[in-house]
Amino acid sequence: MNKNVLSIAGSDPSGGAGIQADLKTFTSLGVYGCAALTSLTVQNTSGVKEIINLDPAFIRSQIEAVLEDIDISFIKTGMLGNSRGAMAAGESVRGYFLICDPVLFSKSGLSLFDNDSMDVFENYIASESSIMTPNYDELLILSRHEEDDPVRAGEKVMKKFDRLKAIVIKGGHINAGGPISSDILLVRDGQSIKRYDFVHPRVMTENTHGTGCTFSSALTAFLARGGDIINSVRKASDYVNKLIRFAAKYKIGKGNGPLPHFLLCPDRRKI
Repeated sequence: MNKNVLSIAGSDPSGGAGIQADLKTFTSLGVYGCAALTSLTVQNTSGVKEIINLDPAFIRSQIEAVLEDIDISFIKTGMLGNSRGAMAAGESVRGYFLICDPVLFSKSGLSLFDNDSMDVFENYIASESSIMTPNYDELLILSRHEEDDPVRAGEKVMKKFDRLKAIVIKGGHINAGGPISSDILLVRDGQSIKRYDFVHPRVMTENTHGTGCTFSSALTAFLARGGDIINSVRKASDYVNKLIRFAAKYKIGKGNGPLPHFLLCPDRRKI
């Protein structure tokens, strides 16, 4: 299996989230990352100030240019901006193994996807996804707020989208004040759904900008390196936890600092 992957997401000029975080993660984990932009943002570690969503024809052209030239094994989506961006991306990636990070809000609570576009998101992205990686708040939206329990909500989403092989409920927003953080993996196994928990001591730090993007990109990278879903999720969970522990001691910016991906890059001095 080749180690070429594609991220379809928005840009973060401060480098902590979005396409920038995706490419840093891919590089640090030894896979080749391509990138198609959906949105341009004005943001830093203190928040998002402005958003420009790109023309859907341009989004589609970026994706098609990559796919016609480079052998891509896995594709991940992040911020899509609106229904037109979601539709353009979804139409372009049919048939690929798609890891969907449903980026709906910024860390400060700003909407990053039009609320009235959720039906389009479900029809063009969620229905094409093999794995989804929502946080708790995003999961509640995907389950239409019919379940408060994360596992039952995750099972509801999996039953709704037949193509989904697995859903990872990221643990950062679940019991946020508690001593542990648990990423919950639900995997389809025939007619049943199996649960796996990946538990780490919670690191009390505000420097978590881009953790969701980094997790989904790490999962994509480990899959591209030949891992199965369970082990790839385990490794992605460990990778992000290690970066959060580094971030607690390595401050970048004046707000919610990003993860220092470069601290986990392989030593290239011998090359």
